[in-house]
Amino acid sequence: MITPVNPLSTFIEGLKRRRPPSTLYHYTSIAGLIGIIETKSLWATNIWFLNDQKEVSLALELARQNLDARRHETTPSGFKLGLLDVLRRSLDQVSEITVYVASFSENGDQLSQWRGYSHGISGYSIGITPHDLLNASANGLTLAKCIYGEKGQTELIETIIDNLFAFATTLWEQKPKEQDRVYRESYKLFASLLSTAAPLIKDSSFSEEAEWRLFSQPTMFDPTQLKFRPGRSMPIPYCEFPLSNLKEALKFKEVIIGPTPHPQLAQQAVEALFLNQRVNCNCIRNSVIPYRDW
Repeated sequence: MITPVNPLSTFIEGLKRRRPPSTLYHYTSIAGLIGIIETKSLWATNIWFLNDQKEVSLALELARQNLDARRHETTPSGFKLGLLDVLRRSLDQVSEITVYVASFSENGDQLSQWRGYSHGISGYSIGITPHDLLNASANGLTLAKCIYGEKGQTELIETIIDNLFAFATTLWEQKPKEQDRVYRESYKLFASLLSTAAPLIKDSSFSEEAEWRLFSQPTMFDPTQLKFRPGRSMPIPYCEFPLSNLKEALKFKEVIIGPTPHPQLAQQAVEALFLNQRVNCNCIRNSVIPYRDW
């Protein structure tokens, strides 16, 4: 008897095979920079509280369209018809699953990012190598590039559903008397798959960010480990992804200081901060973008 390959494991392994650029940049405010240094960790935000209102919902809508098309374009019956209904109901469970996300960009000196994170005069872009990022972070995290194009997004959801159908069908053929159990497993697995794919599906209006995301597996964190930071209209829940242990010095490839009215003083201040907190950084420099908001 051949054991079917778990599609969630296959999906995550596929994501890991795509090589990131040599440096990824995490944009943050001055408060965020100090917090990262003091805690030696990145703050990963609950995906439902990010600034893209279509987070998760875009992936759910694509999955819903795919399942509906399969039902209308073919004539499924018996087991496959029941599986389609189970997967359709599983979409409702995704809203109850939480994933925590830390965002990075391929571009470390981008005007739109400074406008979003610097609040005019206090933005920082932290450059970290993907190797250091993954080695330092907790086990079970995935680093992958966001998909902005409709074609790529549709293909991703199509592949996920194809693999889940193959997995469930193989299980059912091996144990036809355990159809209900196969349905239950498929229901839970599909929700986990979509929750893992959702952080990567972004609206095309955000494409210039060239974003990569480091994110947790669904329900990876204990709720008692949650922390909260002030948002503009509500407390924002987040978890910490460790970048090093407490005995090791933090290591950044470079830090870019966003547009500021005092670039020389700002650079001196960051150098003093890093020396005080034992942060190793190959390069500290100012943004070259001639943007002024003061």
